[in-house]
Amino acid sequence: MVAAGAPTLQAGDWNITSITDSGVGVLTVTIATDFSADTAFAFLATVSGTSTTAGIYCKTDAVTAASVVIRSFEDDGVDGVPADPTEYSFG
Repeated sequence: MVAAGAPTLQAGDWNITSITDSGVGVLTVTIATDFSADTAFAFLATVSGTSTTAGIYCKTDAVTAASVVIRSFEDDGVDGVPADPTEYSFG
């Protein structure tokens, strides 16, 4: 679990070397021991927000053997607006 804002890992490293706030709604997760080069692994991410009027959702992007990018968006009824969530959870 990661608190948004200035992201920091909350519990254990779980094969994660670092996390980086790469922009509004963008979190880069760096994997300590790389997975297979074919990137055939599952990475699940969820986000939480505080808005009572719009939902927040995320998708994984730029999956490599060494890192994954999580992008989060606030629902605007069209295609989403990049937004920082209050919390990221991933595994």
